[in-house]
Amino acid sequence: MLTVIGHLTSRLGEWLVLGEWLVLGLSIAINIWVIAQWFLVNLVIAIEDCNVRQALHISQERSKPHMFTICCTLFGTGVLTVPLYLLAFSPAIAVWLAKKQDFPTLLNTESLLHLILALGLSIILTFLFHTLAIPLWQSIKALLYLRSSKLTSA
Repeated sequence: MLTVIGHLTSRLGEWLVLGEWLVLGLSIAINIWVIAQWFLVNLVIAIEDCNVRQALHISQERSKPHMFTICCTLFGTGVLTVPLYLLAFSPAIAVWLAKKQDFPTLLNTESLLHLILALGLSIILTFLFHTLAIPLWQSIKALLYLRSSKLTSA
C-alpha cells in the first residue's frame, strides 16, 4: 500500500513540475507577444509625425502581419542577451554563494567588502554589456520597421 502511495505522489510531483514548466513557457510566450505588438512604438514616434496614441496604433498595425517573425526575433535575441547579463552578475552571485555557506562570517567586514567589490564589478559589467545590447535591440527594431514600412507602402 505504501509503495502505491509513493508511486502516486512521485507521479503527482512529476505532473506538478511539468505544469510549472508549462506555466513558465506560456507566460514567456504571452510576454513576448505583448512586447511584439508595441515593439516599434518609440521608433514610430521618432520617425513619423504622430502622438503616442497614434504611434501605438501604427506600431500595432505594422506588426500585425509580422507577429510570428517579431516574436521569433525577440525570443532569439533574448536567448542571446540574457546569458550576457547572467555572466555580468556571476561575480556577485559567486561571492554571495561562497559566503552563504558560512553565514556567521558573512557579517565580517572582510567578507562584506568582498561582496561589495563583487557587486561593483557586476554593475560595471552590466553597464558594459548593456552598451552592447542596446544597439543590437535598436538595429533589430530598425530592420523590422523598415521591413514593415516597405510592405505597407507597396
